[in-house]
Amino acid sequence: PRIVRDPAREIGDQRFDRVVGRDVLSAEPAAIEQILAALAPDGRAVFVDTVPRHAQRLTALIDADAALRAAEDAVYADPSELLTAWDAEDLAAPLRARGLRVEVERHTLDGELGITEAMAARWLDGERCLAARIAAQGGDRAAFAAGVRRLVGRTVPWRTVVARVVADR
Repeated sequence: PRIVRDPAREIGDQRFDRVVGRDVLSAEPAAIEQILAALAPDGRAVFVDTVPRHAQRLTALIDADAALRAAEDAVYADPSELLTAWDAEDLAAPLRARGLRVEVERHTLDGELGITEAMAARWLDGERCLAARIAAQGGDRAAFAAGVRRLVGRTVPWRTVVARVVADR
């Protein structure tokens, strides 16, 4: 196994029977061409990408009213939100368009997550943070922020949805 961060520079004209990636298809769509260029003619690529559209809703973990929950759900359903405007099956389209046989499986992973100050800051601070996007959908930003701040330092149940995408030449 070898970790490759810049395929064009690091592998040149080498070809691989298998390529494995984590959060590649959703984060780096332009990387598909580089990955496929490195894939042997009979190769297989396996990717596991987190699907934010089905992410844990923070409003399910705090004392949130129906309007706040609906606003958070609206963020994840908004087609203009690049982070969440796609689903597991959408990851397969660019691979199929390039002639690969593709299988997609969606998996739900239930676990626990310790909420840190840094996480809360990412959700609450800035003009494109989750709190701002919830407010843009009509949610009460202050109520959301207060609830999230109460989570800091706690371990909470956490659900993650991932797509497993297998592509064969």
